[in-house]
Amino acid sequence: MNYIVYLTVFSIICNLAVIGLLLLKGLKVKFEQKLLIFNLVLLIWQIGELLLRIPASLEFIYKFDLYASSCYLFIGYFLLEVVYESKLIVLNRMYLIRVLIFAVSLFFLISYLSFPEPRLFVTSEYFGLVQGFRAGSLDIYSRVWIGICVMIALAIIARSLYAEVVNFNKIRLFFIALLVPSIYGLVFQIIFPIYLGYEVPGATVLLSVFSIVSLIVFKDNFIFYNYSDESVYGLFNKVNSIMFVYDGNGIIHFSNNLFSEYFQNCSSIFDLKEGAVFLEKVSGFGSDKELSSGSGRTKEVLITEEQIGSERFQYMCYPIYNESKIEGGMVIGVNVTKYYQIRNSILNSFDNFKRINAVPNSFFIEINSKEKQVILNDRILSKFTVFQSRSYGYFQFFLLLRKYVESDQLLELFTFFKGNSGNLLENRSKKLILEVNNFKFFYVFEISFKKMDFQLMPYSDYIYLTDITESKISKIANEWSDKSTSWIISHIFRKPIANILGLMNLIQNEKHIYDSRLSNREIFTLIDSEVNELDDKMKVYLNNSLKNCD
Repeated sequence: MNYIVYLTVFSIICNLAVIGLLLLKGLKVKFEQKLLIFNLVLLIWQIGELLLRIPASLEFIYKFDLYASSCYLFIGYFLLEVVYESKLIVLNRMYLIRVLIFAVSLFFLISYLSFPEPRLFVTSEYFGLVQGFRAGSLDIYSRVWIGICVMIALAIIARSLYAEVVNFNKIRLFFIALLVPSIYGLVFQIIFPIYLGYEVPGATVLLSVFSIVSLIVFKDNFIFYNYSDESVYGLFNKVNSIMFVYDGNGIIHFSNNLFSEYFQNCSSIFDLKEGAVFLEKVSGFGSDKELSSGSGRTKEVLITEEQIGSERFQYMCYPIYNESKIEGGMVIGVNVTKYYQIRNSILNSFDNFKRINAVPNSFFIEINSKEKQVILNDRILSKFTVFQSRSYGYFQFFLLLRKYVESDQLLELFTFFKGNSGNLLENRSKKLILEVNNFKFFYVFEISFKKMDFQLMPYSDYIYLTDITESKISKIANEWSDKSTSWIISHIFRKPIANILGLMNLIQNEKHIYDSRLSNREIFTLIDSEVNELDDKMKVYLNNSLKNCD
């Protein structure tokens, strides 16, 4: 009977190898934890069978059977736990069902320990020393209960195959690996004991093969299980964004309710008819070549703009790793339809805004609140020779202005410069009518918009300065003080600067749209680039105007 000893030892080695691999992986998900417990119980059962094949005293075998082998009664429960954690089935009140199965297994354990009589061991002509039953216990019924648990596990796996709950390529192998020891156990460890009074060893060997197959089948799919966890699923469904998770073959393992509203009966990313622009770019971390070779970790997030029906979405695609190998991706789609409408309005406004370069008496001043500097554009430098430098500190700037601007107005202007709070969408537009004493010029200061750094923090105010000398402002200055800035611009100056204020009012009224950092970055980068382009055009226009004057 040496071959049975060899098979038993082989099964123990296989089981220890599976346990070692699970511990090496770190037991990061519940599936691995439950599979480890299942294998530990199986290991104790295997050791009990090995004691029957090697020289050992019956007294020691009796004690080991009483205090250790009794845990085999829970092997059916832990098998169901392994199947449950593989997310092959999702039922309401699943917790109560699991508690019920555990309670029944616990009942058989208590029954087993309540009868301390030693187990009956029988010597078989073909199998040597084999296990019989313990007098007075529910030994035979406990074996039936384990068989029922195994049949439930098989039914769950079979249902997942039929209903295509999961799409693992090797799931059929998982089913067969459990079916073979189940049939063997039914015949030789339930039917044989009932009719012959003893069981035939070998089921533990086949269950070791099942453990190895389980590790092979699910080793590349651990990372997708927890996305289907009930608590995680409920949390994702509360997010007002499209969310879905897919593997390297494009199979969608998880999607929230909002995804289902836009895409019915969609099980693969390659089935998407709309919202699929990301497929062209996501190959950067999700192609078959990438998945087979591995590329190391990257912090890159791929962002695409998608259209689903009449709505616009911004997709953010994150790679999912198994160690250093990319196994799939997670996509979050934010509805930015209203943002697109605002952006189109802004672009249309800039078409009119650019016409300002045709106004010869308009200037820009930049107030850099971080550096405490005032930066002048070329048109101002050409107009006022008193300014010899492009930038001045606050103190230097006001020392120069005090020669030309009355002290009260200068103080009001200084307060205006210093009043920047750093608020991203602050509306600080203010009318300041300044009279330049020596030259009898009148100017209106208008804050137009803010300049942002790469973190979207405002560090400069752009001020639009208009020469209104020809409008004889001195005669109606008091009347203007009661008028709004918009009225002055539209009725007196009739210049496209109104588009700037309209743009800022649009952003101010819709600022809740810009809670997304990316949207803010895009819109204010657009403003910054347009202003730089505008300054360049002003410089060209000024040069042409000076040539015409000459």
